[in-house]
Amino acid sequence: MRPSILFIICLLTAMSFSNCSKTGPIGPEGPQGVQGPQGPTGATGPQGPAGKDGNADVEVYNLTNAVVKPYPVGYRKSISTPLAAKFDDVICLSYFKVANNVAWLPMPGTDPESTVFLRSYFFVGSGNTTSIQFTIYSSKTNDLSQHYPTDITLPKVRVVFIPATKIQNGRSSKPSFDERDYNSVADYFGLEKD
Repeated sequence: MRPSILFIICLLTAMSFSNCSKTGPIGPEGPQGVQGPQGPTGATGPQGPAGKDGNADVEVYNLTNAVVKPYPVGYRKSISTPLAAKFDDVICLSYFKVANNVAWLPMPGTDPESTVFLRSYFFVGSGNTTSIQFTIYSSKTNDLSQHYPTDITLPKVRVVFIPATKIQNGRSSKPSFDERDYNSVADYFGLEKD
């Protein structure tokens, strides 16, 4: 009989412990532990995909409502750019849009109605290393002897400066873009279109 009394006592003791409440309020947070040692450097990951081709530091300037006055005034704009310091190594292109035309037209060139011929000039003054001077003249024909008699407003003019990344000799092949077609230039250099 002793084992059964001992068994009953153990059972009652276990039941009394299970009925006790052990939860109380949460204590305060302990202090921050010591920083562990630096782990070993992980393995080098795989090579990422090739990035998109850049635009070779091509600069684009958008001018709006350019009023071209009769010759010899024309339209003049000073364009601040670091490329002025290396102007001899820069290709300068200009395009225009007229009111009823959505295509960018090159300069030199005529408007779609062939009523005016526009010619652009770029130069840097002696000692100037901060800006390129941009001028547009208008005429009735492709020679400037027959000046256009009135003001012409060009809603949009776009000027593109392309720095030479490598000077090539005269036997080199033509570039793989058409400089007279803005969309071709934009595609080649990754420029904005509109």
